[in-house]
Amino acid sequence: MRPTVSPHHRTISLVVAAFVASFAAPARADTTIAGGNIINQTWTAAGSPYLVAGDIVVPAGAYLTIQEGVDVRFASTDAQMANADTTKVELIVRGTFTVAGTAASPVRFRAQSLTSAGAWVGISLEATATSASLSYAVVEHAATGIRTAMGAASITDSTFQTNNIGLRVASGAPTVANVVGTGNSTALYSDSGGALNVVGCLLTGNSVA
Repeated sequence: MRPTVSPHHRTISLVVAAFVASFAAPARADTTIAGGNIINQTWTAAGSPYLVAGDIVVPAGAYLTIQEGVDVRFASTDAQMANADTTKVELIVRGTFTVAGTAASPVRFRAQSLTSAGAWVGISLEATATSASLSYAVVEHAATGIRTAMGAASITDSTFQTNNIGLRVASGAPTVANVVGTGNSTALYSDSGGALNVVGCLLTGNSVA
């Protein structure tokens, strides 16, 4: 004989199931970053995607750490109307910048709404920055995905795609290993004051290597 389940018990079961499901996977919620200084912050997958509305700066003495699986999206206009390009959003590093993606869960930097190169300025690692280490990052839709003027930045296991310039070394000699450049106008570029030494690089579908 099939047992009868009362509506009261059925309601309790649904509540318990919903409670258990809430712990099955971490919640994700949009986090809006208006712009300005970013001081001693850690961005997590739970707060992703991060929607950047205006230029952000990691000032000297401060850090920004971005954990695996984070999606950072840049607006098509610059709410701050400042820095090198007053119309497009930039990420400027003068302190410590750590991007800790993994092969399974990379950190993605891209335009919020557009899918063409030059939709946002890109990431600038300035000469005065304390340190910068990026692993398993994907950088898309920028004028210059990463521009580094640091003496010793580290960029490994990362992908540059659909940018005007993927990686530009303005000065210094960064560690660049296992980098993929695809669909950029120029994948890799070095100014006269920079040294571009790449290990394990794969370039495909770019207008200029």
